Formats: sequence, structure tokens, C-alpha cells
Amino acid sequence: MSKAELIRRYAFFIVGLFVNSLGIALITKGDLGTSPISSIPYTLSIGFTPSLGMFTLYFSLLLIVLQLAILRRKFPKEFWLQIPVSLGFSWFIDLSMALLGFLHPESYPAKAVFLLLGCLVLGFGVFMEMAAMW
Repeated sequence: MSKAELIRRYAFFIVGLFVNSLGIALITKGDLGTSPISSIPYTLSIGFTPSLGMFTLYFSLLLIVLQLAILRRKFPKEFWLQIPVSLGFSWFIDLSMALLGFLHPESYPAKAVFLLLGCLVLGFGVFMEMAAMW
């Protein structure tokens, strides 16, 4: 694979991370629940000071530590790349929440639209991340 192709794939992956964060922000703004991976960080961010993005980072790092504890010597070197990805994703979540901070749907139909739109955006972000790997 050429260097230009590798850079293109990484850029597409990073854009996919941002699109995922927008999806999570839209779902969260809909106030009808949140994505499974964001449920614990979102719940903690309601009751405590750190933001949703920061709690997402803490939760991701905890999961990485658990992987390391379970796999020990079988923990592949490339798994360490989860740390910078988690940092970027968490920052993108806080950025997306700030960008969409002016949105406050009040009616149930408006909240449902945010939820459905967020699910579509999140799904497209996952597609982008997967496409970057192939």
C-alpha cells in the first residue's frame, strides 16, 4: 500500500470518527436514550462534572486496561492504537455536543427525528470507519 493510500485511509477513518461523534450527539440531544457504548459515560456526565467526551475517554481506557489484563502477553501491539483513537473520539464527542448545543428539541416527534437522524449518522460513521480498513 502506498503512503498516499495509507494517508487517505487514515483521513477517511478520522472523518468517520467525527461522523460517529455527531451521531452520538444527535442521539443524546434527542433525549430518548443513547447508544449502548455511550450509556455509562452519558449517565455519569449527568451527575458529575466531566463531560460526556471525558467520561467516554475514561470508560474506553478502562476497557483497554481490562483487555490488557485478560490478554496479558497476547495483547497485540496494534491494540495500543486504541488509545489515540479513544482520545480523538472523546474530543470529537465534546466538539459535536458543543456544535449542537443550540439544539433542544421539545416535542416528542422532534426528539424522535433527532434519534432517527442520529442513528443514521452513527451508522454512516461506522460504515466510513469500516470502509477505511478495506
